[in-house]
Amino acid sequence: MEMMRILGRSGKTIKDYWCSFSILSSINNINATWEEVPMNCLNGAWRRLLPEFTHDFTLFGPVENSDDDFSRLAQEAGLDEVTAEDITELLNSHGQEFPMKTWKNWLKNSTIRRRRRKKKMKSLL
Repeated sequence: MEMMRILGRSGKTIKDYWCSFSILSSINNINATWEEVPMNCLNGAWRRLLPEFTHDFTLFGPVENSDDDFSRLAQEAGLDEVTAEDITELLNSHGQEFPMKTWKNWLKNSTIRRRRRKKKMKSLL
């Protein structure tokens, strides 16, 4: 949300935002985010580990229109190609078993890409 606020106000691009992002920015962002976490969420997270320190726990209600919210935020960030269907597909995929063959192929390809980048960087130096 901080990125969205800064991008909307200053006219910076996403690349400019991340280039100016510092450790202090990160710490301030984490601090602001923690202040937004409601107490019932913290209680729910700690209930099984330390139930004697939690209180007034209520179950979370259903989240409605989250796909639309995510796609709207993505479009505001300049990622126009992201649709609500993409978000739904991504969220639904988390319940599926990730095939080992796919994982091995991804790992192999990422290792190959990493080696190619190293070679390219060495050749540029």
